[in-house]
Amino acid sequence: MRREDWLARLEALVRDRQHREFAWGTFDCCTFAAEAVEAVTGTYPVPGLPGAYDTRMGALRWLAERGFANLEAALDAFAGERLAWPLMARRGDIVLVNDMTVGVVHPAGGVIACLSADAPGLALVSPRLATAAWGS
Repeated sequence: MRREDWLARLEALVRDRQHREFAWGTFDCCTFAAEAVEAVTGTYPVPGLPGAYDTRMGALRWLAERGFANLEAALDAFAGERLAWPLMARRGDIVLVNDMTVGVVHPAGGVIACLSADAPGLALVSPRLATAAWGS
């Protein structure tokens, strides 16, 4: 269920995170997606996630310790209802990009906001790169 003011909250989140430096466990693709879910729904979907790891290996270990074979399996558990087709994702929905990073459909629509360890801030990528999507 989306908050009444979800769009303004998501816009504020994206604006605030636009140039922030990547940091495992505090500002990575998973924590950003969880923040987006919270902005849209009012509920943080993964309690204990922020600060749970501080390296790529730590993130993989965190997933494995919870029984998730991969990022997609974790998203099935935490990101809402899986959409039948990734291109069905609408503003504020969570998407898996190229099977390896999590993003959110930008509040303006038409692109996915995501980040990587290789560059600071949010990148905007084509929805055609989405390999799976979850609606809130």
